[in-house]
Amino acid sequence: MGDSIIEGFCPSDNIRVFFKGDSHMASGSSIAVVKGLGSGNSVRSITDRTSTSNPQPKGVFIGVGGDYEFYMNGSWVAFKNCNAGSFLPIRPTGVRTDSSTNITAGDVLFLD
Repeated sequence: MGDSIIEGFCPSDNIRVFFKGDSHMASGSSIAVVKGLGSGNSVRSITDRTSTSNPQPKGVFIGVGGDYEFYMNGSWVAFKNCNAGSFLPIRPTGVRTDSSTNITAGDVLFLD
């Protein structure tokens, strides 16, 4: 691809994706598209809100929609209004709904 920029758009999801060389960026209702994570071959359900040292997954599946906090790079990051059935291309080591509530098994799955 060199230095040329290729643009794609998915109107049903209001997502615009830009490709430049080996970099992929998205705008609209999505977050950055991560290249090279591949597909998962196992799944982990994280239920302990205090656990922040789980192995990094290839991505995250949201089984039950809602607000979640993911532990990434040494701090908790809030993701508001996550849609049920969505995949997040993030690599957190922990997940919780808030600092005092454990997550029910299956609500959020780490894909390995």
